[in-house]
Amino acid sequence: MRIVMCLVLLAVLYLSGCAVLDVSSMETAVPLSPGKFEVSNYVTNGLELPSAVVFDNIDGSESPSHDTVIIATTSTVGGYKLNVGIKKNLELCARYYANNSKGDDYHAETSGFRVGGKATLWQDHNLYFAIAPSMNIVNGKSRTWNGYDYWSSWLPEDVTYKSLGYEAQFIATYAPCPYISLTALQKYNFNFYDETYNGYSYPTQEIKHWGTKINIKIGYKPVFLIFEGGLETVPVVNGKKTYIETAAVGLGFRTWDKKK
Repeated sequence: MRIVMCLVLLAVLYLSGCAVLDVSSMETAVPLSPGKFEVSNYVTNGLELPSAVVFDNIDGSESPSHDTVIIATTSTVGGYKLNVGIKKNLELCARYYANNSKGDDYHAETSGFRVGGKATLWQDHNLYFAIAPSMNIVNGKSRTWNGYDYWSSWLPEDVTYKSLGYEAQFIATYAPCPYISLTALQKYNFNFYDETYNGYSYPTQEIKHWGTKINIKIGYKPVFLIFEGGLETVPVVNGKKTYIETAAVGLGFRTWDKKK
């Protein structure tokens, strides 16, 4: 367990990116009983929203949204995830994640929230099926120093990013015992993305993407680990359709529920 925590902390130390959307799921279709909860700390690679849109070039710019890169990219984010059982087969799901990176000529930070619910619609012995709709908000900003002016001062490029989006997950889980579950899911995202470059605001862009994930959740009573991998499809606005491999790992604690 200490090794996993060290890996999570190490990954968080090497965060990069400017406006990153967490595209992981790390959900199962097995419902929490009313009043039960689980909380986890996780790390994953998320979608860099500026890379999902190609704007017209701006002379002298080195920001990702303004160059000739036409494929989507990812950056690491770390966050916290909370699930609470509200009533039978219904949960409240929330998470917060962040990203902060600095360099000699670059500084970027982002934060995001996802809030929604999860409803288990069907169960047959050890098989479960659930849907999980949610909303997400991402805010980010970056500054790049791109050369010198006449007085030998750095010339900054300031970019701010905002995104409001919606997500739907369709989740199937096989849970042979309370200590392990295997999950496969399909998810769809729709985001309204805004970017402002040195005071100039671009028109709002619509970013659509979808992904397939699989995860395994293992644990003993209050402690659990979850590992996830998947593939995200991102049709870049004015760019190329990109396929992104994603991965996530989380360590969590829960109020013990035998069916979990």
